[in-house]
Amino acid sequence: MLLPDFSSQREKEKYFRSLNDEQKIDALNEMVDISEHIVFLGGAGVSTESGIPDFRSKNGLYHKKDKRFSMYKPEYLLSYDCLNKKPVVFFDYFRKNLDCRSIEPNDAHRKLFQMEQRGKLDGVITQNIDGLHQKAGSKKVCEIHGSALRSTPKCTVFQSTITYLL
Repeated sequence: MLLPDFSSQREKEKYFRSLNDEQKIDALNEMVDISEHIVFLGGAGVSTESGIPDFRSKNGLYHKKDKRFSMYKPEYLLSYDCLNKKPVVFFDYFRKNLDCRSIEPNDAHRKLFQMEQRGKLDGVITQNIDGLHQKAGSKKVCEIHGSALRSTPKCTVFQSTITYLL
């Protein structure tokens, strides 16, 4: 499949909407082949295939009902305030819903690592805290929300302005 030249963003979007899934994969592979500097920006959707829930979809973590935590909003349960004021509640909720230590990378994580090895991928920017990109082998990873697998001493610079840990 040779990708056409597009005169506008609208034309490009219309073209890609017209493709079936197999054609979209072929087009993506072609774009990767002809590209020299790729940076991948990803979030929860990358790791859901590995069994880690996303947050806001209809089946996401923020919509799960759990009687043990029903008196709190999910956003609070994962906040800096909860960690400081109710650490037992915070870690119980975290372990039940986001413990990723035994989770394995999926095909997307492995494909990105292969692209990095081939010199096609300059880096991964992820919103995920699960460490699965690194577990798959990727070295050039920026975790913009931090990591559930590592912690740092309490930040004294931003503590009054940052309210969410995740």
